[in-house]
Amino acid sequence: MFHQILVKLIFQMELPKSYNAMEPDDFEDEFIRYRIQLEALFKVLLEKNPNAVMEYILREIEKVFQNLRIVEYTSVEKWLYFMTLIGACRKPNVQKEFVKHLSAGTAGDFAFAKMLNLMITSGVSEHPHRTVNTHYFYLISRYGPRYLEYYKPQFKRVMESFLGNSR
Repeated sequence: MFHQILVKLIFQMELPKSYNAMEPDDFEDEFIRYRIQLEALFKVLLEKNPNAVMEYILREIEKVFQNLRIVEYTSVEKWLYFMTLIGACRKPNVQKEFVKHLSAGTAGDFAFAKMLNLMITSGVSEHPHRTVNTHYFYLISRYGPRYLEYYKPQFKRVMESFLGNSR
């Protein structure tokens, strides 16, 4: 039942295709309020069974990021949004574990670091939709410095993503 609730919740948080972040009106405002209410449930699920939530989200992110060219922007945005929520929900002890894995070079075993790595290596930064780019650059600016301190090979790729098409 836990898994079914998680899947339904994640489905409900995907932006409707008619969502227009550039010209928000009542529809967009109402959806954002709805999404914020669903965040509370997501945080409860994450707290109750963090391993199940992280494993499921990581599997789905892998699928989406490997198929960026054929996946709707709303799906890409949704998973970046969940990465943002997960990052915000991390407790201090999780932050220490994240740094420990990074320091030991085992961050691939830590789901959030793996999500960041998938995001950086997948080309999400080149996605044509502005909402996707906004989430990407937020995640990089928020979590990238700590991550890149230990994953130096990705540093060039992240810097190139900030330059965009001007390379």
